[in-house]
Amino acid sequence: MDGEPLPSPSYEGRGNHVHEVPVRPSAALKLAVIAAFRESGMTQTEFARRLGKAETEVRCVLNPSHPTKLAAMETALAVLGKRVSVSIMRFPWG
Repeated sequence: MDGEPLPSPSYEGRGNHVHEVPVRPSAALKLAVIAAFRESGMTQTEFARRLGKAETEVRCVLNPSHPTKLAAMETALAVLGKRVSVSIMRFPWG
């Protein structure tokens, strides 16, 4: 997926009734890290330096198929000038 466009947020609904489709927190954070990195214009080498990690570790963080711990993605987002915000919502039937 290197360089490919990221998927757009998906929605379900008919007519004017639109609902956000929930995703796993790990998937949302992974896509947020990749998007923020691409927006930054930073090289992987520079990103690795700022994270204090090896470039091979940074490639794993930026690989959508590679599992990455939530704390590592939160740190990566902070280096990219972003922060994580979590919303807990009630199920519609709850």
